Amino acid sequence: GDLWGLYATLEHTDGRFLDERGLPDGNTYKIEGGAGDKRNQGPTQTVSSADYDALRNGYNVSQPIAWWRANVDLEGYYGFRTVDRAINNMDLREGWNICQYHDPATNRWSAMPWDLDMLYMPVTHWSGVMNFQNAILQHAELMTEYRNRSRELGDLLFEPGNFAEIIDELAAVENPPGWALTMVDVDESMWNYHPRTTSAHLGMFYRNPSTHTAIGGTITRTLVSADHEGMVRWIKDFVLTGYGAVQRAAEAADAAIPARPTATPSGPAEFPIDDLRFTASAFHDPNGDGTFGGMRWRLAEIAMPGTPAYIPGAPRPFEITAVWDSGELPAYAPEATIPWQVVEIGHRYRVRVRMKDSTGRWSQWSLPCEFTAGAPVTPFPQVSALRITEIMYHPAEDSDYEFIELMNTGPEALDLREVRFTDGIKFDFGRSAVTSLAPGEHVLVVGNAMIFGAAHDTTGMRIAGEFDKQLADEGERITLTYGAGATILDFTYDDAWYPETDGAGYSLVALDPWAPADAWTTAEGWRASAAIGGSPGAYDGALPTGGYQRPGDANQDGRLDISDAVGLLRFLFGSTGLPLPCEGTSIAEGGNLALLDVNGDGRADIADAVSMLGYLFAGGPAPAAGTNCIRIEGCPTSCRF
Repeated sequence: GDLWGLYATLEHTDGRFLDERGLPDGNTYKIEGGAGDKRNQGPTQTVSSADYDALRNGYNVSQPIAWWRANVDLEGYYGFRTVDRAINNMDLREGWNICQYHDPATNRWSAMPWDLDMLYMPVTHWSGVMNFQNAILQHAELMTEYRNRSRELGDLLFEPGNFAEIIDELAAVENPPGWALTMVDVDESMWNYHPRTTSAHLGMFYRNPSTHTAIGGTITRTLVSADHEGMVRWIKDFVLTGYGAVQRAAEAADAAIPARPTATPSGPAEFPIDDLRFTASAFHDPNGDGTFGGMRWRLAEIAMPGTPAYIPGAPRPFEITAVWDSGELPAYAPEATIPWQVVEIGHRYRVRVRMKDSTGRWSQWSLPCEFTAGAPVTPFPQVSALRITEIMYHPAEDSDYEFIELMNTGPEALDLREVRFTDGIKFDFGRSAVTSLAPGEHVLVVGNAMIFGAAHDTTGMRIAGEFDKQLADEGERITLTYGAGATILDFTYDDAWYPETDGAGYSLVALDPWAPADAWTTAEGWRASAAIGGSPGAYDGALPTGGYQRPGDANQDGRLDISDAVGLLRFLFGSTGLPLPCEGTSIAEGGNLALLDVNGDGRADIADAVSMLGYLFAGGPAPAAGTNCIRIEGCPTSCRF
């Protein structure tokens, strides 16, 4: 074949284009010379171009606002014009170089860009707009809405921490960082550095300087370097600080908008996901502070290099896409609380607020308040109590016999609606047949409900539904999460752990459902089932007894500190009759002795309190039974996993 170089592939605005974007199947037109050349035929719309002709003949400055709202996707047009101004789409003009889409669900029209070969040039050519848009903006109310949207995109898209990162991500597709040679180098060698290439055939990206004559005059573009990197830099500068930035900002400017507010954190400094609170500054407006008309909060995730959840080469979230939005609030409310369900622990976010006056003018969004989401203040009961207790990953006869069993090991019912399997299998309990689980109760997700039902008596079983794929026979990672990012369990099972579970009909069974979560990550935390087929819906064998305790935890708060030494002294010498932590009538026997014998001499006395104080404050030895949680017969569970 022939080598031509690096080219971009363009999609036609046909039915496939609409399908990929989730748009209803409607008429689309390529507009040339004022006429509509149909690119897609909607099944419920006119087969002629009568719908576009009616739009073209109907739009003019005399149309009332109600007509524009009924016939045009105004929010989309505001964004379209804003982007056009930022990139200086100077070949756009009335009746040329655009596509129009007629949405059959709303009966509104939307613009779709086309013919984008004259961008990022600091000069006027054609108008860069359509008369269609100019007619819209003759209405002061709609002009205010356009300016609001343009300023919003300026804050959330056309600023260095957002737009530059988007351009870098796109540039990395064709010129991956770290590669010695890329298709960019091939293109340069083919058209720029080839000894037989004449100046007329040099690649546009690498002509430096490049002179261009337009209707508005002749300009010379000079890149910082005559290569792909130089062009990338030109695009960033053009949109962020150069000609495009000035052109967009001039149309968005409005001296009558409210003052830009500030957003500051008002919750704990660690930004726990269950206590994310932020405070907005007071409303101020050049027309008087009594003109408040509304306010709005938003939260967006970012993942730039250097942020915790950034993965090189993976698609990134950008601030233009919100993960949470308060909606417009009609009354001034200075504090906002972010719902924990939308936030993922360890990920980076930006919070902003903006305010509106009584004329409909919105302020700019506040500068971002940026944070990394931390662990919750109060552990979610789903995280501490929901456990995977059995996995049938390689049945003897048919892979459709697969199942995973979960158990509520806690004292309270669990709401499962925010529980999901996110690795290994995909399953969302919020969309399942089981959305809550009583204490001690089991729930199953299965590979094939019909085949599973033929193999087992399912009477009394709680089956949530079917998971999406087969479990890997050789082992794979299983991740169970709560909400947007609280990890319940994350482990990788291995077929080498217990060979009888690898195709011989036995299942993997969690050795101790109440063990710390890291027990699920090793073979020692599992065993093979007692019988072929496992025991879905019930614990396999006898349940382990005794609760998890931290040795020396006299006051039962799950940690070791001075209050435990004081508590032990009160057990020994106090007269207040404190209840013992474990079963029995004395600290000298059973679980109480095992818990409170800090120095390991077989007695519970003042020496144990002294040993505890020495460990805490003088570098003395740790409790004889260790500092990790262990099972102690006759005691409840006080550890917090």
